[in-house]
Amino acid sequence: MAGGYVYRKELLERILAELRERPVVLWGPPGFGKTLLLKEVSRARDLPYREEWSAEPGVYDLKKPPPEWPAGQLLAMRRKPEVPGSVLLLGPEALAFSEEEARQMSRHLNAGRFWRRTWQRLGGWPLLLRRAYEAGAERPHEEPLRSWIKSFLGRLTPEQREVLELLRLGPSEQAARRALPPEELETILARGLALPREGRLRLLPALANYLEETTALPPLQLARPLLEAEREFGSLEVALEGYLDYHEPEALEVFLEAAPRWNRAGEAARTIAYWERLQGLELNAAAYLPVAEAEYLSGRLERALGLYRYAAEKAGDDERLTEALLGEGTVLVRLGRYEQAEEAFRRARASATPAQRRRADASLGGALIRAGKYEEAARVLQRARSGTQEAGEAAMEARVQHNLGIALHHMGLINEAVAAYRASLALRREAPSLERANSLLSLGEAYRLVGRWEEAHRTLRQAHEVAEASGEYRALGYTYINLGDLYVDAGWLEEAEGSYQQAIELLEPSQDRYGTGLVQLGLGRMYVRAGRSREAWWRYERALENLEEGGSSAELASVWINQAELLEDEEALTLLERAEAAAREVGARRVALRAVLESLARRAPDIGKEEVEQAAAEALKLEALPFLLEPRYAPVWIGGYASGEAGALVFERLVHGWGVVRFYTLGQERVLRERAVEFFTRKEPWVLYALWLHGPQDADELAERVFPEAKNARKRVQIAVHHVREALGADWIRYAGGVYHAAPLPGSWWDAAVLRSVREGAERLPGWAAGALEAATGVLDRGELLPGSPLSGGSRGSLYF
Repeated sequence: MAGGYVYRKELLERILAELRERPVVLWGPPGFGKTLLLKEVSRARDLPYREEWSAEPGVYDLKKPPPEWPAGQLLAMRRKPEVPGSVLLLGPEALAFSEEEARQMSRHLNAGRFWRRTWQRLGGWPLLLRRAYEAGAERPHEEPLRSWIKSFLGRLTPEQREVLELLRLGPSEQAARRALPPEELETILARGLALPREGRLRLLPALANYLEETTALPPLQLARPLLEAEREFGSLEVALEGYLDYHEPEALEVFLEAAPRWNRAGEAARTIAYWERLQGLELNAAAYLPVAEAEYLSGRLERALGLYRYAAEKAGDDERLTEALLGEGTVLVRLGRYEQAEEAFRRARASATPAQRRRADASLGGALIRAGKYEEAARVLQRARSGTQEAGEAAMEARVQHNLGIALHHMGLINEAVAAYRASLALRREAPSLERANSLLSLGEAYRLVGRWEEAHRTLRQAHEVAEASGEYRALGYTYINLGDLYVDAGWLEEAEGSYQQAIELLEPSQDRYGTGLVQLGLGRMYVRAGRSREAWWRYERALENLEEGGSSAELASVWINQAELLEDEEALTLLERAEAAAREVGARRVALRAVLESLARRAPDIGKEEVEQAAAEALKLEALPFLLEPRYAPVWIGGYASGEAGALVFERLVHGWGVVRFYTLGQERVLRERAVEFFTRKEPWVLYALWLHGPQDADELAERVFPEAKNARKRVQIAVHHVREALGADWIRYAGGVYHAAPLPGSWWDAAVLRSVREGAERLPGWAAGALEAATGVLDRGELLPGSPLSGGSRGSLYF
């Protein structure tokens, strides 16, 4: 019974199990139950108890290490010996009572309700714990414990006692070995009075609490070498704690070193906690900067803004003024006060050093983007990019490239934006996951706009993984928005609704009006696809409410364009004109082009040749090729055949296909994905085309339609679906609700779909475009589908429309 009251079952079982293979050494100060454990093992294993060493198995209570270490010996020592790796050392931490053991002892001794607090303060020291419980002490250092510890410490030399008191500061082992007397330090460590934990030396809790309650801190002149060593070795928190204990001004210096590191490491709460403890010291303006950043990182934006403004008022030089203004502008962007942010960044640039000026340009460019001044933003960011490249500032260049991509993106120069995003990602390989997540989600959105649906899907899924790993709800929320938009384009409405709902849950608590507005816009588009116009209109109205406060004119114009689809011609044309003007005002040329095309489609066949030619030229300049595949724009592009050079080129791209994935099913069957894709049999793509032409079907319907004479037609369908997915990707045919689903993914050119658009658009061609329809159908109508195809009616061009 260790301590006379507790049977230490787990510790004894461990010792007995280890003794079968190797020797075990119990070491530590008096009162840790070493002798009682020896006697318990002696009884359990019928081993002799000895105080003189021999080579025989047994239990030994020794004052110095034995000459050798045979297996089967259990030894107890007061000092930690040097042992080979095969020996198991069990020191004070292993010998201390666990909480359950302390609870058992407290019950036996009726220790009362303070037993757990006493156990924690004594660190489970068995003898002291027993005496405290017997005395019923609420404060475990009251008599008789205090006299025992005092007597125990009295055996130390004055030099050892001095080292012990310095170890109260919890120094790192590296600094302690540099600054403290080596012989005395080794004695303390060998006796187990201080133990290394996570690189720091900590006194046994009972000793630490006793010294804290009974003695003053050691003189600063003794502690200073230790604290200076901590700063030198980078243990800033230990040094800061020490200087705070002494209320020394060096605490502020150490804080200014440590706080930026904590903020970068995502430990802003630590910065704020130590800031509160610094309040008794004389603080300068520089001290407010890392605290303002920590408040910003913690989401307390108004508090951060106030601190930055105070730092700007009290700044004693241009460099600190610039830092305060840069911080102020960053907070204002998050608060949606873009004009104020722009002003703060311009002031920062005026007072900046060359290195700060590049940061000011990067931040100013971001603010201009949020204010909808895309062309000016691009100019500022291009200037910043040149500066960061010359200075070799990779991290800053990555940020600039990302913001430049956003500016180009809004200007409609999507391929240039893609190049900027990719450059940013290349520079962010080792960057924090949040930064990479932001670049990936922007790149994914850009891929979607240029019709590269599959690349967009892969990129956004990657962005989702990275944002989730970063733990940053805002980046994750915007990833869900972009995924929802992608799914709406593909007609995957159930998946779209789920993504938007996830985005709302993440963004609404922070009152992110911009993100919430984009979600409502996406939901409106989704409800239009689902044929629920009234709900779509309500969502568009909610989008406007949010984007009027948190968005720019480009986003408002996008909402108006979508609303126009739900209005009669006259109202729609007025709204489209308004959307085009708003988009052009901020340089959002792609949004403006879409407003123009919607207007032209509404007014066909009364549109003019010059209007079509101008729209075609803009589409080519912006590489807005996905607009070619919108069926409602077919009259515009067919008319382009006769409108002029740009229109003819657009018409040629329409009828000859474009993009990464093309499908030709008339005359000769070919499926391309940058290069020819080989299938196991020629009939496998027919499953894909059957789903495109006739909608979702189960395996039996597909078997009857595609493989009517096969012996195991259902199995043929499954194999064909597998091979199509293997060749093109899993997204091309999905299985849900017992049926297969497939439709050409956005950005795919399929001659059957284009021919259908041409035929339907022919009814609305302008008079000056006579002959364009004949030219279009002559190019497209290459002949019958494959001979014997179950999708063919046997007559020329029969496509089951």
